[in-house]
Amino acid sequence: MLKKLFRWALILAGGMLAFGLVMIPFALNDLRYSRFLVYPPQQIDEEPIPMLLFLHGSGSRGKEVSQIGHEDLPFMRPDHEFPFLVVAPQCSPGKDWEERSLLKLIEQMEAEYPIDPDRIYVTGLSLGGYGTWHLALRYPDRFAAIMPICGGANRPVETFHKLDSLPMWVFHGTDDDIVGIWKSHYILDEIMPTNPNIRFTAYEGMGHNVWDTTYHNPEVWEWLLQQHR
Repeated sequence: MLKKLFRWALILAGGMLAFGLVMIPFALNDLRYSRFLVYPPQQIDEEPIPMLLFLHGSGSRGKEVSQIGHEDLPFMRPDHEFPFLVVAPQCSPGKDWEERSLLKLIEQMEAEYPIDPDRIYVTGLSLGGYGTWHLALRYPDRFAAIMPICGGANRPVETFHKLDSLPMWVFHGTDDDIVGIWKSHYILDEIMPTNPNIRFTAYEGMGHNVWDTTYHNPEVWEWLLQQHR
């Protein structure tokens, strides 16, 4: 029943009508991310489906899912044509992404949908780029690939080797004056010699917003969907 509701629900949220938005009631009292958007693929077969977890930036933190925004991104539309389930939680005001609660959200999606456990991907921008790195560092064996954009990691450098076998494509603008590109270099300089499955795109002359260019690049999605755990 929930799967049908996911696909066809039309819900009033934050004063805006959002087709494809579903908020599931959770039995888990410690789940932080009870506000989120879910965009299933156009067709769900019996086969397991990939899942994309999208972590927004600091400007989308709030108490209304309409604030998540990014409707211009190709996967943030109810009629998206990607073969994966998109899950976009909302971070509360003034908070950072918390790894344990994100894992619980993923587990809830696995309970509701036929998710392929070997094709769970994480991407995020700015604050969400940090969240992507931190989630992967906390649970490095859980994901098929990550795509952090203009982010970084506030973790000791020696912990980065937990990611030595995780495929990743990292993106950053050379002129980013909000999250400096050195934040990506800080991580990659440590693990690129030991992880052959890393791609890094430094956008010459671009600032903080490199996610529009990244997410509208078909090559990015072709690469991502080829990755398996």
